[in-house]
Amino acid sequence: MTRGLARRIFVVAALAWWTGCGGSAKPAESGGAAPPTSVPSGESVDKKAEPTMVPIEVRQTKAQGELDDAQAAFTAAGTDCASLCKALASMSRATDHLCELAKEGGDAKRCDDAKTRLDAAQTKVKSTCGGCG
Repeated sequence: MTRGLARRIFVVAALAWWTGCGGSAKPAESGGAAPPTSVPSGESVDKKAEPTMVPIEVRQTKAQGELDDAQAAFTAAGTDCASLCKALASMSRATDHLCELAKEGGDAKRCDDAKTRLDAAQTKVKSTCGGCG
């Protein structure tokens, strides 16, 4: 198996684990216990620390998916300015997230591509709606 293929398999498996694919909160038929759904009293969860435990490739893939989803919503909005502006805001947040991850993971092309897509969307909103207020 080539190193590139092994890496892709790892990323897909990690993404599946991270997004909960295939998992179940129900106990197994064989009497297994369900995973805990709450934090015991006196303990706190640091939500900002959790994503850093996930490989950068997985976080980048997830952020890329968020941008793709936002752009799909933007395209589906047609000329509805309220929907265009909402989707544009989502695209902007996703682009910011991708660019932050690019600093950490060294994937500047992904950030540049996201900015190009965002610029095109902003241009459409400006010409169609005059802007978002």
